[in-house]
Formats: sequence, structure tokens, C-alpha cells
Amino acid sequence: MIQGLNRYPELSRREIVILTDLVRLQPYPQHHFVRGVPLSPVALQQANLAAAAYIFVFANARFQDPDLKTLHVVSRIQKVNPTARIFVEMLDPQSPLLAHLGTSLTVLPSRELLESILKHKTIDLSRYFPTTQG
Repeated sequence: MIQGLNRYPELSRREIVILTDLVRLQPYPQHHFVRGVPLSPVALQQANLAAAAYIFVFANARFQDPDLKTLHVVSRIQKVNPTARIFVEMLDPQSPLLAHLGTSLTVLPSRELLESILKHKTIDLSRYFPTTQG
């Protein structure tokens, strides 16, 4: 999915932050990137969260309850940047905990992300962007 971000004109010239602990190097220098344990305040300071328009948070399946950890990270992000559009990977896209995190959140089901990888396709994110009329 990250590789397909440049396909969306809605994201051009916008601050984007990517949070994952599964990748150790910054793979896309045009985007801010948090590596390590995203729950750590030090790790969260690596990226310009306060200025981000879009934030992508990927689940860490190494935790016993990855959705709980992921939503904990999202709640911290929302305190730093309450206006960013947050895309969050969830194993359970119907988690009742989502009700406590507001409407700026877009859930990306882990299963859908994995299927897109296996099919060598990019998830169509355009359905999540508001259309602009000029």
C-alpha cells in the first residue's frame, strides 16, 4: 500500500506520516516515517505528526492483541494532531474500541491489505478522499 501512495494526487504536496515497527529503514524519503516501537514517545517524535495531513498506522501482529496496541498509538496521535486523517490497519475492523476514537479514522482491514499484497495490487484509497470540484 505504501508503494502506491504516489498514485494519489490527493496526497501530493501533503505531509504524510507512516507508523510501523515492521520496517527498520525509511523506505520512502518523501514521507515522514516512524520506526521502532510506535508507542514510544521518542519514536513518535521522529516524524512531524503535528503537521501531518495523513497518517498511516500499521498493526503489529507480534502483540497478543495487536488492535489494542494499534488503537493506543492512534489515541496518542490524535492528541498531537486532532485534525489529521488517520488510516489504521485493524485485524478486527468492527472493534468496539473504534467508537471512542472519532470520525477522522479510516479502518483498513488487515485481510484486505494482505489480499492486495498477494494479488500484487494496490488498495484503492481514492474512495476515502473527498472529491474536489473546481
